[in-house]
Amino acid sequence: MNKIRFLPAILSALLLLLGVAACGYRAPLTAELYNPGVYADHKIDLASVDSVTELYQIMKDTHEIFRQCQLSYWAEGGTMLGAVRNGGVIPWDDDNDISVSSKDVNQLLVLRPVFAELGYFIEKVFFGYRVVKDRTAAAVDIFLMNEVNGKFYYDRGDWGTRPTSGQGLKLGEPKMDGIYLTREEIYPLREVSFGPIKVMIPNDPKPYLDSMFRGWNDVAFTYGHAGQRKFKIDLMEHPEFRRAAPLDPYTLQTIHVAEKVKDRVSSTLTCPVPVIRNAMPFPAFFDGV
Repeated sequence: MNKIRFLPAILSALLLLLGVAACGYRAPLTAELYNPGVYADHKIDLASVDSVTELYQIMKDTHEIFRQCQLSYWAEGGTMLGAVRNGGVIPWDDDNDISVSSKDVNQLLVLRPVFAELGYFIEKVFFGYRVVKDRTAAAVDIFLMNEVNGKFYYDRGDWGTRPTSGQGLKLGEPKMDGIYLTREEIYPLREVSFGPIKVMIPNDPKPYLDSMFRGWNDVAFTYGHAGQRKFKIDLMEHPEFRRAAPLDPYTLQTIHVAEKVKDRVSSTLTCPVPVIRNAMPFPAFFDGV
């Protein structure tokens, strides 16, 4: 009986771990060293022009709605890495990742009608929320972050560890904490170029990237949601993969898609205001009149 009672919790934990792995936050242990000069079958599954254009379009729309409606966010995961290292979508990426403070969830959800006017919907998912047209199209994954003592942590699980101040169990060993960003690292947010569009990133993203993607400026891993073959790429030997998607599969030069990305968000957008519930408490005595 005890095993049965704990089975839902065990299954939930396994699903969370699988989901985080699917989101690509840990470098795959099975990645092969990318060496096309030796192995003829070493071919990277580059994102197509159409799929990358869709990624830029939905991220542009989300960015502009959030900016006009004063909802703070910052690029997360591979999107943050792409903005800092590649200046746009990573050549094999297949979604956008952003973070929103968990205290701003109501401000996010009240925007559902605004997104609906553009054909999007905001759906609840295991890691937070997602802006999407349908489940086969480009998406913006929204991760919720909790602030604890000036540090922002992902509120649904563990993405790894980050050294923090203090000493570990062994002399000279750094004390480890879950991956986080400090308030000082996040704010003030910076708007930067992301391919043909703009995104917000933390003011100082480097400490977070160093913990999330160790060696990110020298090494890249090709992994995502579509079951691509996993490669570890030495960026000193293959600097072409520092470029933003979409890449031409023959020349590995960036194909510019600015003319394909449209202005869809009105500059006179009317932003809904979140309803603050229970702002007026009931009187101590209520006779039903």
